[in-house]
Amino acid sequence: MQTPTISQSEYDERKSFLDDLKLLTKDEYCEIYRILKKHNVSLSENSNGIFFDMLALTDTIFSEIKVFMELCKSQRKDESARVKTMDDLRVETKNN
Repeated sequence: MQTPTISQSEYDERKSFLDDLKLLTKDEYCEIYRILKKHNVSLSENSNGIFFDMLALTDTIFSEIKVFMELCKSQRKDESARVKTMDDLRVETKNN
């Protein structure tokens, strides 16, 4: 399969997206894997993990992965807020 031609801005977006991938949990990685398999994306696997060519992804596939990534970020943010609230309540309860 030939790698599609993408603009510099698209390339930069996909490159920065790789940094976000490093923040995923194992379950979240599994969901990315399922998205890739659903679209028959070519994968290679070894003892270091599963690899795929970000530049070879169609816009549709990349968009689907981005939506999932935004969901993950949103859930992390919500969880962080809940943890902070619980910690604040713990401190408040302890001080009373």
